[in-house]
Amino acid sequence: LDGHGNLQAYGNATNYIRKSGTSLDIKADTFDLDATTIIMDSALNHGVIRLGASGGPANVSASTAGIYFDGHGNFQAYGDGDNYIRKSGTALTIASEIFDLISGGKLILNSTQPELQLLHSNARLTLGATANTSISGTNKGIYMDGGGDFLLYGSATNYFKFDATGTAIDIRSDTFGLGTATMVISSSVNSGTIRMGANGGPISSTAATQGIYMDGT
Repeated sequence: LDGHGNLQAYGNATNYIRKSGTSLDIKADTFDLDATTIIMDSALNHGVIRLGASGGPANVSASTAGIYFDGHGNFQAYGDGDNYIRKSGTALTIASEIFDLISGGKLILNSTQPELQLLHSNARLTLGATANTSISGTNKGIYMDGGGDFLLYGSATNYFKFDATGTAIDIRSDTFGLGTATMVISSSVNSGTIRMGANGGPISSTAATQGIYMDGT
């Protein structure tokens, strides 16, 4: 300790505290700090940091408001039983009364209800390079909301839209194909074809198969 403010408390090369000029250097085989609201312990769980009143959560599963990290890769930020994020072992758990995620406009999850369920008209899921905000959107991607609206959009001539408010379904497609056991519809065969009957009915206008055949020619 000298009049320039330099000091050193030295045990060995791995255990000392030294302040020299503007440099402060601390080394310790084990380190423990308890400042009531901040706790750091190098000897527990490969290192632990805790923040919160009375030291915050004592472990990763403690239901105590605050933050916990340890050297095993476990952590939690805990508010209450309905609001926390926790990573324990291989499990990641998130609970939130209100949840809102916006990822560069490519993914939006939004809820202002107690649970993130697409059961509420203001809960929505949107995917795409530019997010649609309703079923009237014209950006490539998917939009759905808790009101029952759904949009799968590729282009102005290729989309599937369900308007729950107007109870309307709107489908557009450059080519369309439907195959069931008793009905076949194809927009790409003979300028459009409809067949009905067992096993799809007649495959042409001259086939000797019971059923109905119609085409665009």
